[in-house]
Amino acid sequence: MPKVRIVIQARLGSQRLHRKILADIGGEPLLSLLLRRLASWNDVVVAMPERDRMNTIARSLKLFGANIIFCPGDE
Repeated sequence: MPKVRIVIQARLGSQRLHRKILADIGGEPLLSLLLRRLASWNDVVVAMPERDRMNTIARSLKLFGANIIFCPGDE
């Protein structure tokens, strides 16, 4: 059986809904909600643009112990 990896795309720039990964969903940021609900999975990765490497979200994710990959460009 192939290994399943979950990738959460966490970019702040969006034309339709700017900063959607931080949108308030029932009093909790969307990214936090996703990470909490997927906590039982072993292979969850947050993908962020390289330019966001030092922003508050990336630093918080590192403190949380999340697996992060940084991708070139805006995607």
